[in-house]
Amino acid sequence: MKRFILPILCAFICAPAFAESVKIYIPRDGGGVTQKSANVSVQEAAILMGDKAAPEGATGIVLERGKPPRWTDLPPSDVDKAFGGDGTPVTELLPTDDPTVPSPLPEGKKPIEVFPEENTDDGRIRPNAGNWIGVVRSQTLDGCDGAIGQAVAAQTAALSGQSIQGVIDADFEPTKAAPTLDWTKTGPNAWLADFKAGGMMRMQWAMTIKSPDLIENTQQINAMSCTAITRIDYLRQ
Repeated sequence: MKRFILPILCAFICAPAFAESVKIYIPRDGGGVTQKSANVSVQEAAILMGDKAAPEGATGIVLERGKPPRWTDLPPSDVDKAFGGDGTPVTELLPTDDPTVPSPLPEGKKPIEVFPEENTDDGRIRPNAGNWIGVVRSQTLDGCDGAIGQAVAAQTAALSGQSIQGVIDADFEPTKAAPTLDWTKTGPNAWLADFKAGGMMRMQWAMTIKSPDLIENTQQINAMSCTAITRIDYLRQ
């Protein structure tokens, strides 16, 4: 099963990692942390967070629900212990399969209906389970000069055609896929989220399930003088 991602947040917690990548720590219910590797360096992460530079010695970022992201220079084992773990963070590996090739159905499982019923009695549209990808439809940048504009544009462009992180199925809600964000439901198939990364950066999302095979997402980033608005569709293949 493919998993769900949010556009720019994915710059921190999704996609292939490089040797110089910043480490991301997400506290877990019950203690300890989940450790992920980002596809940005420490310096690039600092730019995306609105900082001129990361603190000396910093190698990771803690993303804790209800609190702004914060830097850490602790090794993974100490970060895990700081949040009540045993010193062994849970690591999540990214999928290595080709997202364009459908996975074979497990034995005994029926194929997805070609023309499923889209709406339930409560007005909900139920997304079909399967292989989903992100497609960048448009992006406008205003006042995004220098490194900030380059970082925002590059990280968003890198998402197009990538497999979705987080389960998408009939019970899909972004509150389950990205619990670190504060989501507000604005309709039977629509949500808003607001994420502040430090004092100089803010990210907002508007997400709408349009059909069982299409989820529309509009994202706005404000970082210092930069305003970036991106539309990304999630499509079931």
